[in-house]
Amino acid sequence: MPQPNNVINLWVYMEEWSRCVSARYQRDALYRHGQFDSCSEQYSDLKNMVYAKSLSDEQKSKDLETQTFYRTHLGSDPKNSPTAGFIWDLKKVPGWEVEEPTEAE
Repeated sequence: MPQPNNVINLWVYMEEWSRCVSARYQRDALYRHGQFDSCSEQYSDLKNMVYAKSLSDEQKSKDLETQTFYRTHLGSDPKNSPTAGFIWDLKKVPGWEVEEPTEAE
């Protein structure tokens, strides 16, 4: 029987799904989009990653993970933020990199 691999962290996908079904997230989804989120992408990711975790081929597991909704739409990239464009707009230059205008004496 093949042994599960260590390249997939199932907790990431479990937390994403549980965050999505939480009352706070659903309230925010209702406010931003006018409807509740079905969380089907997160649940699908969770199911697929349980399968990927069971594979003994680590490269195939990594390939499956790169195709997940989490990696393609969320993750740590600010451009993938669910609030960008709905609540706030992304700046081209972050505020801490903008030079303050100097006053002429």
